[in-house]
Amino acid sequence: MTQYEFHMYLLAYQIKAQEAELLSAKQAWFNQLAKATKKVGKEMRSAYKSFDDFYDNSKVYKNIFEPQAEKENVRKLTIADMNRRINSKGG
Repeated sequence: MTQYEFHMYLLAYQIKAQEAELLSAKQAWFNQLAKATKKVGKEMRSAYKSFDDFYDNSKVYKNIFEPQAEKENVRKLTIADMNRRINSKGG
């Protein structure tokens, strides 16, 4: 297998995995429609207005074809943050 064939195989695998993730997100969306609500005044509304608010499919596809676009500001946890998380969990 050449390097090009391997790259194509890897790309196809990533797309297939993303499609499986999309199906899982759709299932979660339908479950959320049945359960997740928020109170607005005296009425209950869905927590998300659309599927795109819940799961951004285009962003995931973009990360497959342009991996450097995935990098965001990732905040490193300080020791105080870790202690806060541990103490809030109760142990």
